[in-house]
Amino acid sequence: MPSATCALCGKPPNSRMWSRGDAFCHGCKHFVCFDCHIKGPGVIPSGPHTLDLHKGVPARRELHTAKPVLVDNVSEQQKGLEEMAITATAGSNKSYTPAPAGLHSGVCVDVVDLGFEKNKFDATKPDVHKVRIIWEIDEDNPDKPGERFTVAGKWTLSINQKASLRKFLVPWRGRDFTAEEEKGFDVEKLIGVPCLIQVLHNVGEDGQTYANVSSVLPLQKGGKAIKPSATYVRVKDRPPKDAPLVNPSAPADAAVPF
Repeated sequence: MPSATCALCGKPPNSRMWSRGDAFCHGCKHFVCFDCHIKGPGVIPSGPHTLDLHKGVPARRELHTAKPVLVDNVSEQQKGLEEMAITATAGSNKSYTPAPAGLHSGVCVDVVDLGFEKNKFDATKPDVHKVRIIWEIDEDNPDKPGERFTVAGKWTLSINQKASLRKFLVPWRGRDFTAEEEKGFDVEKLIGVPCLIQVLHNVGEDGQTYANVSSVLPLQKGGKAIKPSATYVRVKDRPPKDAPLVNPSAPADAAVPF
């Protein structure tokens, strides 16, 4: 099938057209679709070209590349272009229910090592080590019966004085890091620690509403402490999709041990 368009109406060739009988001139490499071949809209100067016919449809115009094609049937031309339009869409994002906004009782259920990533602010600088912290909140997720909502945040794995992770953890701890802790702090100590977690809603560029962690504070005296649910499995412990799910035992309730 020639990769051309109709010299009269602009339609690209396709299997339906050629099955009905379209004409192609191998001399000047022009194509005329069946509709234009029969209806004859437009004027094309004659030329000494041999018109190779498909399925024996009689030729009503010869093609020549030396002069422009004049089309007098604009509606037919436009119709042809619309039929063969390549349409772009925004896509169909799967909708989901975000965790409700507000202050919730929560518990840290996972710390995920994301490895090293390119510095998004300056590609010339060294890669940065990233970590994701995940919490459950005391609200059931209607999209996943029997499971709670989870929310998460992503940080550079650093607790230096300017690090955003340090600034985030200090209010939760209720105290700053000691010089000894600055030498090495095991972030997995956060798992199982209850808290109060502030969730905010933000609308993304795709129009979807996302639940983001604004801040985490220590649980107030007399507040409801929750434990990691039996349905949550740490990312590093998740089996292959075809393997049976094994739930870890929930850590005991604790004060702020980190």
